[in-house]
Amino acid sequence: MKKFIAVLALLALVSVGAFAQIQMSAGGGLIMDINGGNGVEAPGLNMSFDHMTYGFYGFFDATYVEVNAAFLFGTRTAKVSVFGLGSGSGTADFVGLNLSLLGKYPFNLGSVTVFPLVGLAYNMVLSIDGHSINVLDFNQLALLAGVGLDYSFSEKLFLRASALFQLRFPSKDQEDAAAMLSGASSTLGMGTVIKVAIGYRF
Repeated sequence: MKKFIAVLALLALVSVGAFAQIQMSAGGGLIMDINGGNGVEAPGLNMSFDHMTYGFYGFFDATYVEVNAAFLFGTRTAKVSVFGLGSGSGTADFVGLNLSLLGKYPFNLGSVTVFPLVGLAYNMVLSIDGHSINVLDFNQLALLAGVGLDYSFSEKLFLRASALFQLRFPSKDQEDAAAMLSGASSTLGMGTVIKVAIGYRF
């Protein structure tokens, strides 16, 4: 029994020590998301959708994990090229929501902390040109990887900036379009996500 109590006490001390290393923080700022290439390819046909978005985001950070939520405004540009017939494009304004979960490993360099980032994002289109749509058809899952840094103004207040490469998987709308065309396949989208925010440590 004494050994069992000693093990429990040791585990409790280890847990307290690990929890003590977790620094909680939160904040908010600006986000820009540039993405292109998602679409459909078929013999003699190429259709792609490019997204240029900007907006506001908030984050919650627990040292090794960062959770983000962003409200976005932007332009969706559709480009279609048909062999022998030429090409064309059209744009539409849209409103979207982005949720992301990132793992991070901080390296403390004094007033500056640098951290690699990797994780997932879920991109949702809420409306296009002011009209609500079936968001499930346009939602996209994405992989994110990049780097971020914190610059401390004081013990509590800091500036956070990050740059991420984004790989977007096709939406249901794009996969359905590919399924309707003989020999067609949906394509991945690639782009960059830039974020700048002010944060506060608890």
